[in-house]
Amino acid sequence: MSPVIQRVSTSFLNQLRLGGQSDQSTSKARDPLALICSACRTGPFSYEGFRQAVAESHYDETTGYCYTTTWAAISQSINNEACSWCTIVRRARDGLTSERFPPGGQEAVEVRVQVATVFRKAISIYLDGYKAVEYTIYAKPGDNAVKEIGEEVKMFSKGPYADYEKAVECINKCKDHEHCSENEETYLPTRVIDCSNPSKPRLVQTNRQVRGHYCNLSYVWGGDQHQKTTLSNIDTYTNEGITLPIPQTIADAIFVTNKLGIKYLWVDALCIIQDSTEDKNKELGIMSSIYANAYLTISALSSFRADQGFLPDERAPDVLPFIFADSAKPVGRMHLEVIIPRQTPGLGKYETVVMHRPLDKRGWCMQESILSPRRLIFQPPHIYYKCRTFGEMEISRPMFGDLHQPQAPSAVNDYIIFPPPNRKPEATFDVSDEELREQWRGMLLNYSERSITVPSDKFVALASIAELFQSSLKDQYVAGLWNRTLLYDLLWKVWPPMGPDEQHLPRPAGYRAPTWSWASVDGKLDIWYSYPPPSAACYEADILACSATPKVSTLPFGEITAATLTLRAKIHPLMRDGSKCTFTEHRGTRSGTRFVNNSSASWWSPPPGNCLEPPSPKDPFRGVVFDCQEGTETGRPMDFYVIILRAGRKWQNQGDWMHGLLVLRVDGEVEQYRRVARLDLEYLDWFDDKPLQIVALI
Repeated sequence: MSPVIQRVSTSFLNQLRLGGQSDQSTSKARDPLALICSACRTGPFSYEGFRQAVAESHYDETTGYCYTTTWAAISQSINNEACSWCTIVRRARDGLTSERFPPGGQEAVEVRVQVATVFRKAISIYLDGYKAVEYTIYAKPGDNAVKEIGEEVKMFSKGPYADYEKAVECINKCKDHEHCSENEETYLPTRVIDCSNPSKPRLVQTNRQVRGHYCNLSYVWGGDQHQKTTLSNIDTYTNEGITLPIPQTIADAIFVTNKLGIKYLWVDALCIIQDSTEDKNKELGIMSSIYANAYLTISALSSFRADQGFLPDERAPDVLPFIFADSAKPVGRMHLEVIIPRQTPGLGKYETVVMHRPLDKRGWCMQESILSPRRLIFQPPHIYYKCRTFGEMEISRPMFGDLHQPQAPSAVNDYIIFPPPNRKPEATFDVSDEELREQWRGMLLNYSERSITVPSDKFVALASIAELFQSSLKDQYVAGLWNRTLLYDLLWKVWPPMGPDEQHLPRPAGYRAPTWSWASVDGKLDIWYSYPPPSAACYEADILACSATPKVSTLPFGEITAATLTLRAKIHPLMRDGSKCTFTEHRGTRSGTRFVNNSSASWWSPPPGNCLEPPSPKDPFRGVVFDCQEGTETGRPMDFYVIILRAGRKWQNQGDWMHGLLVLRVDGEVEQYRRVARLDLEYLDWFDDKPLQIVALI
């Protein structure tokens, strides 16, 4: 460990945090009512309002004290009057998903706030009828409210949930794992945050010439960041330190980095110049090495926003006024400590508390977790350690003594896409091509279920993983597909339902990918059956040419501006008479969470006289699931064609089979088509006699 690192207590978090009290000793000397704004003094902390809020036996959103305000008013009270209660309310919102509550940029939105207590020892905050957070109420020794609400009581817990000594122990043992590398110093990224004095973090320019250990932070932004490095402030951040306050998640990561005895931390918002396209492109080009060379990645698994944080029990308690039942008594103080949802013992079992994992829903965060050699994963009240040899192992500080023993971690195969550690020549890393491709398919399925805020980032957020696989596969990556298995890779499909109300999603407004690439649409992919069945194909189309043009030459795995694919294949108009047509939608019947009558939320059938109808009427064509909205328009007939990519005979006694694509001919172009769906077919009667044609997919 570096000798310049001085591990700190939790008190410095209050200097870094977004809002809250920065000096508890000062707040004790103030009039308790001075802790809140004028609006709160006449609202929830008036005598009538407060006594209603702390009345006995409140259990839901229909009781307690309620008032309606706006996020703008709350923010104004925080900024102008440093209101402790408004800070708590805004922090409660920051801990909830944006789908339920708007982020800070929508301050004009109204909010209904309700505060109520249960047994007068816990206070709950409801936002628009939803229970957002719960706090334990207590008084400090010497406070005049001790007799009424009781002194501080630490129930069930023996300290914060994060056990940093256990984390350091796991990191030190990792070097002896078969598939993990030594914890050696590496060249630091271009910029890092110096955490040696965590109360005054500073940006350090290394120009990738300095060696050392550093942590990464993997987190959800949850909107634009109020504190980020720009061309106008980078000199200040480097020479004088980063301006405070900073987002709570970053503040917590600085705290964790220091507690682990590591000096440096890399955070994208602060270590990349956010208003410099040149710097972004440069740093994105080396993103794989930034995460792969890190000593440790800190993963804020359950935080919806950068302002939320992941160490709620490491911070000093909030202080608020306490209004006595006897109105003649002077106003006292009460302290609030957040209650983290957790498993609790009861009736011989543990009650499972469902906790959110927003980090697992973000596209950018997947490559951060995969590339990192070691991860410390925070999901209050749990903390997990994971490396390339073993899966997640819980290392949380016990909440209930020895009642709950975490299971031993299981071995994982994450190592197969990484070069073997140089120190272990005796280790075997004989990985087949198919194992690597199966790993890729699994990651692509995972990635397709994640959201991307900026549509054009679809390739960029996966670029580092694609670069790594290209090196391992010794293959060429083209617009999300692989050159050697291109014919099979073209057979992806979207797994319905796709969007809100189970409707097809549109293609991105701007160009992102060719229609034959999975990146041209949004939605969960189904690609497991794209690969050949265990019988030889009697026909395969020929790939004549395939290319993609990157937007930035130094980012070959990032955004593309154009791509083409040329095939020699059998192609036939969808309608046997060559006419244009439209499809008819059929809605599946839902039974609970499953669909009956069909495996899809909806499917589409062409009119009679189409070339997809099989020879046997006993097994009619079951319809099409479109990739997106394109092709589903019912107001105008369209020029559909069928391209056969592969065909075979008698697969597993299930009859003859065909794999192909439904495409739309591009108006005014010669033999250019746009993909709109994948087709799984039986042998078609026109197939054998149809000549090969050269077609281009765009």
